[in-house]
Amino acid sequence: MLEEINNLIQQKLSLSDAKQYREFLASIAESVAEAAGEGALGLGEKISKKEEKALNSIKSILKPAKAAK
Repeated sequence: MLEEINNLIQQKLSLSDAKQYREFLASIAESVAEAAGEGALGLGEKISKKEEKALNSIKSILKPAKAAK
């Protein structure tokens, strides 16, 4: 599914807009992962190992220019 989204981004947007949109999507994914948090009372890992693996996969497919926060 992400590959299809990435292809549409390439086809429909300018290079500059595509770059910004990919960074935006990666930023959303990271914010969601950080919001969930692991552990009681917000203690523990902010992003779990499973979430980190998913984020790496998303970033690999979208290839945003930078890891946005």
